[in-house]
Amino acid sequence: QTPQVWLDHQVSEQNGVLVFNWDAVEELFPAGLLDAMFQAFCDLLGQLAQEESAWESAVGARVPRADLELQAAANATEAPVPVGLLHTRIGERARLEPQRVAVIAGEREVCYGELWNLAQLLGGRLRAQGAEPNRLVAVVMEKGWEQVAAVLGVLVSGAAYLPIDPDLPRERIWTLLALGEVRLVLTQPWIDERLQWPEQAIRLRVEAKDLAAAAAPQLEAVQGPGDLAYVIFTSGSTGQPKGVMIDHRSALNTVIDVNERFGVAPSDRVLALSSLSFDLSVYDIFGLLTAGGALIVPEPWALREPSRWRELMERHGATLWNSVPALLEMYVESMRELRSAAPLRLVLLSGDWIPVRLPERVRRLWPGVEVISLGGATEASIWSILYPIGEVDPHWPSIPYGRAMANQRFYVLDERREPRPVWVPGSLYIGGSGLAVGYWRDAQKTAASFTVHPRTGERLYRTGDEGRYLPSGEIELLGREDFQVKVQGYRIELGEIETALEQHPAVRAAVVVAAGDSRTNRRLVAYVVPEETMEAKPEELRARLAEILPSYMLPSSWMMLESLPLTPNGKVDRQALPAPGA
Repeated sequence: QTPQVWLDHQVSEQNGVLVFNWDAVEELFPAGLLDAMFQAFCDLLGQLAQEESAWESAVGARVPRADLELQAAANATEAPVPVGLLHTRIGERARLEPQRVAVIAGEREVCYGELWNLAQLLGGRLRAQGAEPNRLVAVVMEKGWEQVAAVLGVLVSGAAYLPIDPDLPRERIWTLLALGEVRLVLTQPWIDERLQWPEQAIRLRVEAKDLAAAAAPQLEAVQGPGDLAYVIFTSGSTGQPKGVMIDHRSALNTVIDVNERFGVAPSDRVLALSSLSFDLSVYDIFGLLTAGGALIVPEPWALREPSRWRELMERHGATLWNSVPALLEMYVESMRELRSAAPLRLVLLSGDWIPVRLPERVRRLWPGVEVISLGGATEASIWSILYPIGEVDPHWPSIPYGRAMANQRFYVLDERREPRPVWVPGSLYIGGSGLAVGYWRDAQKTAASFTVHPRTGERLYRTGDEGRYLPSGEIELLGREDFQVKVQGYRIELGEIETALEQHPAVRAAVVVAAGDSRTNRRLVAYVVPEETMEAKPEELRARLAEILPSYMLPSSWMMLESLPLTPNGKVDRQALPAPGA
């Protein structure tokens, strides 16, 4: 007999004995889940019947032994930890094959010898100006070969690089320079002339003539694997960006894992689409150059021009693609299902939800291409988890998140940081060699996000994502636990936008949400309550935000409200906000 609910728990007493059973619509539950739940329930009742003390004990998740063994096997990722610094193997490549092409930017080709010599030259100049380990040197440049030379030069100097997009509002650039305590800046001549700079900023220009400079002295490394390689500032929930500190050891672990796992070789070339301030660029630069491959760098005007991407990929023989899904989807749309002449063999997709049908469409363009989903956090050195995408069931809600990468671990834990059973949602934590040192000059935020497991003593990063283990040993990503969202691959804390809005004198309160018909098609909507005595015009508010926030953080829709809906405990009820345009 089918119950009228998913699960009917029936209990009775017969002759002084407790009799119970579960009656369920089994088709609604994953295979094996009901059996595991029922066994855990029976074990608990047996314990209560036999042990008086059990009635006073806290009850946690009763994870089946098989589930614990499955999760332990999924996290058995130990591998040799790469030795050295993030950039030193590129120097070895330059000595072995100085004439091999390293970077293709427009009509210019920069070989390894030229690139490494310029890195030594810049490193020497920076050291002379005071660059040292665990200090930040800003790289404020637009797309070009100069960016690659600049980050190598910073690392050669012993310092760590801080990427800053020159198209950010002036106030944002100055804030990042101040937060990073930056004195030294590497930039391009035209950017140097275009921007306004704070007085303390000492700018060093990277120019084409430097490529022809005489052989520079080879600098000895002054930093170690535990020193910082780069700091990337991400959106912060309190209205202040937060800088993620990554050391050489952690970044190199990810780079070498990907290269060895997928056989990245000197014959490989990648179309480097990602912004330098987005950590996918770390793999573009250091992954390909460590392997002896080359970067194909599009012109700044071509960063949203798929027709130019195709031209560059086919002319220069791109074999790797590494981007957020939205950019690949844009390229696939532009191709109109035509075959591509680029010899693409490997597609790396990360940073956002992957449309379930995208891998199939990609394989129509490049038959035989390997499509990989990667994930993790900026706080864990680019990527920590991956899933090779084979045949995709069109009924899947999403592409699986996958399994932890080499020397990294992924956990699904409850509020006490204990494992969740298979199929049961929990908070996602990352452990292992990829973890960031912490947040730049912010011990409080570091302590809140990076914790030590109370039982195992392992250092963990709480990602803010929810997920669950599948019986295959893979993890399924379910969504966010907080108000962080991804829009076109950009990680955005809605609180940072709300804080900026509420600083406007015409705004009494503001809430920002990510709306859209799917996880992969989202836009920002701002709900604003104006001050009673002032008029808040969307165009004026947007203009103000554009002065302090990146363009990808600007709401595209605005709604003016008399008040914000509240929950019984006085918090904003985001579920009760009117639909955009209502």
